[in-house]
Amino acid sequence: MLAFSFRALSVEGHLAKGLLEYEPQDEERDAEQKEDTPEQHDSEQLGGSDMMNMTSMEKSISSSDILAISMSGLARPLKSRVLQVVATLARRPDEDDAESDDGMMLHDDFEEEGAIVRSRITHLYEICGLLLFYKSAAEKAIQKLDKSPDDSTDDGDVDTDDLNPLIACLIHCIREATNGYEASTRAYGAMFTQLSSITGDTEASQAQSMLSLIAEVRLSSPGFSIDVNCPEECRTILSMEWVTETLTEAALSRCSSLDDVLALKDSVRAAEKAGLSSTAANKLDESIGEKENMLIDLLVEKETKKVMELCGLASIAEAWHLWQHQQVPSGENESERIIMSAYVGLSQDQVEEGIKDFYASLYSPPLPSLETKVKDPLLRKKARAKIAAVIGRVYGDLHQCITSSSDGGYDDVSFLAHTPEQVKTLFSA
Repeated sequence: MLAFSFRALSVEGHLAKGLLEYEPQDEERDAEQKEDTPEQHDSEQLGGSDMMNMTSMEKSISSSDILAISMSGLARPLKSRVLQVVATLARRPDEDDAESDDGMMLHDDFEEEGAIVRSRITHLYEICGLLLFYKSAAEKAIQKLDKSPDDSTDDGDVDTDDLNPLIACLIHCIREATNGYEASTRAYGAMFTQLSSITGDTEASQAQSMLSLIAEVRLSSPGFSIDVNCPEECRTILSMEWVTETLTEAALSRCSSLDDVLALKDSVRAAEKAGLSSTAANKLDESIGEKENMLIDLLVEKETKKVMELCGLASIAEAWHLWQHQQVPSGENESERIIMSAYVGLSQDQVEEGIKDFYASLYSPPLPSLETKVKDPLLRKKARAKIAAVIGRVYGDLHQCITSSSDGGYDDVSFLAHTPEQVKTLFSA
């Protein structure tokens, strides 16, 4: 219907312009070459002036006015049909049947609800792009209609909303389609948890799927070209910045794994190729990076406990932390301070046995591979490095306290065969 309307506008525009510029040729006038008498000359002057007045009155209407009148009958059915499609696509899947009133199949009974919603949002965005394209094309056609052949300058965009009902119809449809697209996108973000429980897909993967589809539509649709004028109230909603920030923020708060963070990073990269500004991309990267660091810290904390159990350092490290919390601050009451070797779990034999087991693990450090928990090799390497650093720091604190005469209280410290720097090197190798 949009293509038909634009063709009709072009045809009617040529007809309107031809009606006003048509000048019949008087072939008999040159053949007669008769001399005019003064009376005839005066009468012809009077008649000519009347004809000029009549012609000027007739030509007071422009070709754009004629085109507006001729296109007024097409605008109403076009708007009715477009708004009907927009309203159908903007409904939730549970609010309609598999088939609409006009016989159009909305979705397959076996299709997953999230895929249905993504398909509808994509179609709404495509409709917005088509409307923008045909609005721009119609405006350019009308601007050329009244331009004289000698006028080579471009006066810029002309406010044709009140002159041509077809363009006014397209602008109204753009606003309604944008509102439907905005509402559907926000509703999709609010459904992340519900859809995740049904399909098993994470919130981040759902956001990534939606952003990938929007990016493809934006790259393929001529309506989102930079030279197409978009209504001011719709420009923000139809931008890549709005949809990327909306879906990323909705999914980021529910991210529970590093793979989810990686999926959001890929989404931002895809959106950046489709027009997302560098400023918005950097802002989103910072938010995603903060979430990534938090998840890495949680993973490192969990895996470090397992590694310390495997290398024999967990028992004395736990006892050492309890001893640290119960220590009296230096300078307050030195008589109440407890030396390390006198605390439960930190005796000479217990510490020697724990350190001996730890040294045995240095030949093959029990660092986890994390392949099932983190798919990105760089993130795996980063998490493993942090685990090794935590183990090295724990050993360094124990080594310092054991060798300290004021805090350790051990008679023999010869069981400490490695310095903290050596342990860090061996454990991270």
